[in-house]
Amino acid sequence: MMRLPLIIVVALGVSFSIFSQDSSYSSRESSSQYIDDYMTIKNILKECGISDSLLSLISKMEDGKIVFLDLSNRDVGQDGIKALPVIIGNLSALKTLIARDNVIETIPPEIFKLRQLKTLILSSNKIVSVPLEIGDCVNLDSLDLSHNEIESLPGELADCKNMTYLHLMGNKLTAMPLSIAKMPKLKDLHLKDNRLTNLPEGIMSMKSLAYIDFQNNILCNVSPKLEAWLKVKDKQYRSLQRCR
Repeated sequence: MMRLPLIIVVALGVSFSIFSQDSSYSSRESSSQYIDDYMTIKNILKECGISDSLLSLISKMEDGKIVFLDLSNRDVGQDGIKALPVIIGNLSALKTLIARDNVIETIPPEIFKLRQLKTLILSSNKIVSVPLEIGDCVNLDSLDLSHNEIESLPGELADCKNMTYLHLMGNKLTAMPLSIAKMPKLKDLHLKDNRLTNLPEGIMSMKSLAYIDFQNNILCNVSPKLEAWLKVKDKQYRSLQRCR
């Protein structure tokens, strides 16, 4: 394992025992890259009130850069973190970010500047809106915002051209952006347990869409064409809506 010069280790207050907790941390392009991401992750943990002892459990490193970070709440007796640290946006190689079961209300726009981010899981929080900057996250493949308090989505979501999985069940959505029909790779769309009264008719022409879940919404007065399409997806669709 490559060792950092002793003077650097002493200055940062970092012990070799921490560096060697996980074998993934032994692979790095340079000590400077390693120090940058390591100190960033240390500051993230501090902001979140998470012990350094969990470092190797909640993060993974490849070639000296953090690629995986899980800030999920592991204590069912506590609320968890209230905000995602903005400095997560400095982890330029991050591919997977998870922060389930917390009390997060907002998503920092800086998160969506992470061009390598492929998986973002923020389910079971208190998020009320999604930043317009989500469209900058061009490589995002899977987005899970289920069980939050989101009422609407920005049209910029459709700029995530590589997205295949979109989980939005258990929110307060009343409508979907018309632009969703322009997501060419979307395969799975989960809309269960929202307040949707209609769907964009363009959704019917999405060739890649293999699965859609729309139970327990208010899709009661849709166009005949859309109603026919919904019945193809689920013959019992109307009985599964909250229609009076």
